[in-house]
This record gives sequence, C-alpha cells and structure tokens, in this order.
Amino acid sequence: MSSGHPNIRVFISHGGQLSTIESVHCGVPMIVIPVYGDQPVNAGAVAAAGMALRLDYHTLTKKRLLERLHVVLNNTEG
Repeated sequence: MSSGHPNIRVFISHGGQLSTIESVHCGVPMIVIPVYGDQPVNAGAVAAAGMALRLDYHTLTKKRLLERLHVVLNNTEG
C-alpha cells in the first residue's frame, strides 16, 4: 500500500501493525476488519483515536461495509 498517495481516501484493512502504522502516519482514515492476533487491539486503538471505523468479520455484510464507506468518504459521524 502507498497510503501517502493523494488519491487514497480510505484504507480497508485487517488491522495488522505495519499497515495500521502506515495509514496513521499518512493520515488516511481506515475501515478495519480484524480477524486474529494483534489486529483486534490495533483496530480498537485506531477506532478510539477517531482514525478508523471497525467492522466485525463474523457479521460483515455488503450493506455494513457500504455504510461505513459512505461515512468515511462523506466525512460524517459513524
């Protein structure tokens, strides 16, 4: 990922440490769908900081993902 590219408006990730750090460093908002390991902790941290919206992998639907994308891309409250 090259999150420093000016055309990137949102990053959808599992919340691994390196991609999370890169996204935070570049100021790119995230939608995080953690699965295991450090991912839930990372997702919780960036969500608490207001830099990400979190989705649950086990209840993920197309509708929920599109709703979160709408929130991030239109800079509205989630």
